[in-house]
Amino acid sequence: YFAYAHTLSGHEYVDNEDFEQAKKCYQEALKADERHYNAWFGLGNIYHKQESMIKLHSTSARQSRSTDVTNAVYLFRHHLAPPKQFHEAYHSFERASTIDPSNSLNEFQKAQVLLAMQQDQQALELLLKLNLQVPKEAPIHINIGKIYKKLGKLDEALKYFTRALDLDPKDIN
Repeated sequence: YFAYAHTLSGHEYVDNEDFEQAKKCYQEALKADERHYNAWFGLGNIYHKQESMIKLHSTSARQSRSTDVTNAVYLFRHHLAPPKQFHEAYHSFERASTIDPSNSLNEFQKAQVLLAMQQDQQALELLLKLNLQVPKEAPIHINIGKIYKKLGKLDEALKYFTRALDLDPKDIN
């Protein structure tokens, strides 16, 4: 009867990569409460890890908790799994931006999609704006550096790569 307990068990199974048992736990949680968004999130996580499409699950999760941007951002990532649907993903992140325009995770994911679509200038503008919001995130600096390198602005690229390395030395590659 306790959806949250089943969901926590599911998370443990996912950590141990026992996805079948995790699915059963999440399904039990949904039997107890069909709107329990943590269980929907867990199912989405499993499908994402297995690179499957999760349209049904993401639709249900968005309906149950449409104002939870973090959940929505994660679930919209299903558009990035094969077959890649970059335009749909971009529009999904745009919709999430209308819910919470200051959500940095959403903005970063949107920039990633723009990069995948080879819209480097738009991605650069978004990442530079994002860098002002969260200046201590190494992945933002890395992506800005990659774009500048691609554009042939090696001095700028080196500056951002160096900042990223200062922020997170393990990202030396």
